[in-house]
Amino acid sequence: MSDENVKNDYEYLFPDPDLREKAEKCRKNYGYQLLSSAIVTSFMAICIICVFCTGWVMETNLIGYAYPIFFGTTTLLTTLACLQSAYYVGKVEKEQRKRIEGKPEYAKTAELYELYDEYGKFRGKTIVFSMLVSIVVSLAVALVFPDKLWSLSAFAVVALGAVLQKNFYAAFREKVSAKQKEIDEENAKDGGLL
Repeated sequence: MSDENVKNDYEYLFPDPDLREKAEKCRKNYGYQLLSSAIVTSFMAICIICVFCTGWVMETNLIGYAYPIFFGTTTLLTTLACLQSAYYVGKVEKEQRKRIEGKPEYAKTAELYELYDEYGKFRGKTIVFSMLVSIVVSLAVALVFPDKLWSLSAFAVVALGAVLQKNFYAAFREKVSAKQKEIDEENAKDGGLL
């Protein structure tokens, strides 16, 4: 999701200004944590590969495991590092949902949340599933060819997942934009709730 889309969506998802401010702060923190943890874990993964896979330190060439180690380490540790921020965003979202629950003037906002829920159940996780499959496939290839870098071919699974995710996201954005337009029209009639 592009930063501009998130910023725009928060105006609709968090009609309460105080909760919107908290959510935006959590989103910024999440972005910083994601970037910094990706850099640190990438460096860690490269060190592990240099020690255990290249044959520079240990005498065995296990370069076939370089991709699953790098990709698995960075994915797992970056995800773990960002769980706290994701938890706080979820907490703020839960509070906002509670505040709009049962209020007819926020029925369209509730429908917008339903669109996000529906997308997040499966299609929004396409890239995550493809990353997990990529790690498993690369490990299987590395087991068969431990001294060859053929496990890198498993990145094709991530590339396919990214293409699918992009298509799913485009369809999702169309639905979200239509719902936001409905909210804008409703607000124009009612004098503006947002």
